[in-house]
Amino acid sequence: MPNDPTAIYLTEGDDTYKPGSLGVLFPDLYALGGDDVIQSSALLGHVDGGAGDDIIYGAFERGGIDGGSGDDTIYGAAGRSTVSRSHLDGGSGDDHIIQRGGAADISGGSGDDLIELGTAYCNLKAGSGDDRVVYQESYAISYKGLDLGSADDVVDGSGSFSGSPSQNTNYVITTFGRGGDDLVIAGAGRDVFDGGRGIDEISYAHERSAVTINLRTGATGGAAAHDTLSRVENVTGTSFDDRIAGDSHDNVLTGGAGADRLYGGRGDDRLIGGEGVDRLRGGAGADIFAVGHQDVIADFHARQGDRLDFSVLFDNLYVRTIQPETPADLLTALHQERSGANLFVTADLSGDGVDDFALTLLNVHALHARDIVV
Repeated sequence: MPNDPTAIYLTEGDDTYKPGSLGVLFPDLYALGGDDVIQSSALLGHVDGGAGDDIIYGAFERGGIDGGSGDDTIYGAAGRSTVSRSHLDGGSGDDHIIQRGGAADISGGSGDDLIELGTAYCNLKAGSGDDRVVYQESYAISYKGLDLGSADDVVDGSGSFSGSPSQNTNYVITTFGRGGDDLVIAGAGRDVFDGGRGIDEISYAHERSAVTINLRTGATGGAAAHDTLSRVENVTGTSFDDRIAGDSHDNVLTGGAGADRLYGGRGDDRLIGGEGVDRLRGGAGADIFAVGHQDVIADFHARQGDRLDFSVLFDNLYVRTIQPETPADLLTALHQERSGANLFVTADLSGDGVDDFALTLLNVHALHARDIVV
């Protein structure tokens, strides 16, 4: 325990602290042990939650807040000013940090933290642990830096925004991944996402219009026109007609609903068209095409290692009369029909007399069991 005669010390038990008259300006406060509830003050210096699962309400204290050990809940001070800043550190444990307004420097510390960012100018270091960062803006200008650390983190920007989409493009959210497998759920602002090491993904599933993404060139368009992406391996599109292209890495590209066009590039890619009439092109490498409802595959090369994966299609069926255990089992249920150089594949997998999918393979003569993954 620190030895500071000017500091405020609570007990090792469960304390409740509310600010009163102070003998000195900006004394530090040490909660010590217990599950404490602390109402801070702008006249305090540093606030240390100590051990225990604490609840701390910030107030632009001079020395910031450190939750200490335990699973703490910390509320940063609200306000529109960028002059006064909250300094919040979750410490160890699985913490919940909420910054609804004002400016803030936030560190999640160790543990699996949930960090909610509202109307704030914010610098964030998520720290170690698998953290989730959720940001919702109404009049914020930018999050200057979201440093995700080395674990597997999620950044969710799909919350509500005020104003029109054109106004929202003024919001800049800069996210730096490190060594983990990170997921960024893009919002309506200008997202800058550097995935760093690991297998990182950006999702546009909540956008209200289509996106165009090229991971090789970095080009973006549509709802993603203002975004900058680097070292991102996987992309999930919208419910609209997306155009998504990969790069030389092993990409997972998911179109979602809509008539999408997916191009894998040079790696061993996985292409998931989803619902809608999708056009898939794997490019070089041994690619896996997840068969959807009405896909057109432009370059299926079995000798190159390309395969058809029917598992997603089966997972979406409520009733299945066919339970294939091997590719050969499924092959017997497929109806294959040649038309010129192309192959049309259909099957009634649910037993209702209606084909559950229609697959077109360009320049393919026939499918064999070795071409199928179940």
